[in-house]
Amino acid sequence: MRIAARFVYCIQYAMRSTPLSEPASAISLWSNRAGLAFEPVRLGSLHHQVQVHILKATYEGSLNPGDRLNEGAIAAQIGVSRTPVREALTYLESTGLVIRRQRRGFFLAAVSATDAEHCYAVRELLEGYAAKQIAGHLADTQVERLQAIVDAMGRAVEAGNWPQTAVHNIAFHEAVVGMVGNPVLLRMWTSVGPILWLFDSLTRRGVDPRAKESFVRRHKVLLATLRRDDPSAAEAAFIAHIADVKRVVVHRLQTGKANQRGEGR
Repeated sequence: MRIAARFVYCIQYAMRSTPLSEPASAISLWSNRAGLAFEPVRLGSLHHQVQVHILKATYEGSLNPGDRLNEGAIAAQIGVSRTPVREALTYLESTGLVIRRQRRGFFLAAVSATDAEHCYAVRELLEGYAAKQIAGHLADTQVERLQAIVDAMGRAVEAGNWPQTAVHNIAFHEAVVGMVGNPVLLRMWTSVGPILWLFDSLTRRGVDPRAKESFVRRHKVLLATLRRDDPSAAEAAFIAHIADVKRVVVHRLQTGKANQRGEGR
């Protein structure tokens, strides 16, 4: 089922799962604010641990689009019962990362260029709006937090650790959305988080000096636009950034190059 057809359900699922009054930092799927380690979801429950396992396997290439997700095997690998595995798979189904086939079980989604266009179009709307709301209004502590993420991103790129770079990248964009202070906006953004992980994993490639320089520079530019009191310019910068990424992802999916290693975005 296409991501676009699932988006409203994703939002409903997120809002049903988390009280509206819960602070934004508590519903993060991606940021590990204690140390920004490789933890793409919070480890507050067993089904979160299962999500971590699946997302890491996806990025590392041991799970590929179309692969069957065997509940029993996953439960044995992690050392949990099938119940949290089923909960995790059901949640990931709501995000579009996983599909369920009648009488056959769960499978990692086989995404298309159209899926990518839909996903990134939503990101453009959400992140453009977020950037416009917070530009010129960030507290010093918020600027420091975003700068710390960019610095950590640079160290991960320098080390050639693209899975870790992806975590920092998603943490940066999630933090920007979270700083608006609108929990509904953040839940909408995190509803497309897992599928972004898949797109990033499908387009990664080996680190080279140009990729390293470009990746960090682009995020420094985004942070600089947020520090200026020019909301329209900040909105435009984020939309342009996401549109550029979308073009790369869509092109690689259309040309069948999506299984090559590529830049985290």
